[in-house]
Amino acid sequence: MYSSTRMTIRLLLTWASAFFLSYFLYKSNNIYLYLVFSPIAATLPNALVVALHEFAHFSVYKNKNLQTFVANVFVGWPVLLSYQDYRVFHLKHHFDKTNDVEKWYYIDKTWTFPKEKKTFIAFFIKIYFDYATKKHYDKLVKLFALGRHTKHSLGYKASIYIYFAFVVASCWYFNILILLVYWLFNMIVWVSLYNRIRSLGQHYALISVDKSEVQNIYPTFIEKF
Repeated sequence: MYSSTRMTIRLLLTWASAFFLSYFLYKSNNIYLYLVFSPIAATLPNALVVALHEFAHFSVYKNKNLQTFVANVFVGWPVLLSYQDYRVFHLKHHFDKTNDVEKWYYIDKTWTFPKEKKTFIAFFIKIYFDYATKKHYDKLVKLFALGRHTKHSLGYKASIYIYFAFVVASCWYFNILILLVYWLFNMIVWVSLYNRIRSLGQHYALISVDKSEVQNIYPTFIEKF
């Protein structure tokens, strides 16, 4: 069980940091500062993606309604993910695959390691751009099409559109649409990069061709440090 107090503090600090940095950049009105702080600012939506994983395991709040509300409004929707859909999709990762591997996973030989340096660089560039473009497009489609993994109530369907309409309208009213664009830019450019590095870190020492079934247990140089 992940401590609900720790997670609450973690989310409060994440959003407080996001608002503080947004206010600083907006007041500076300097495009160069926007670019310089971009890799740092991207750690905030990246932190939400990581937090969503904890929520997906029902391991934060005991109250189911509170868990769902916080996971969607303050964690999932800001990074274009539905908590309900992510939970159903992610739990397949922990499904007992002994007798039915092909049902949930696909064999992808491009994730076989180790690789030669040139091959590895080309592979990294490909998976990065695939994630930055196609993956984020798919996330938008799935979110506003209200997912394909779960059936949503009419109330949920209405709330998700009201949520994003409120966010866009608020940014327009306070003349801070640039901050919304900045958030999306950082997600596409930097969060994609962080995600791909993390994925490679989890699989680089494997000789298995099924990237989804297993992860390596060898520490990276960062973890050793």
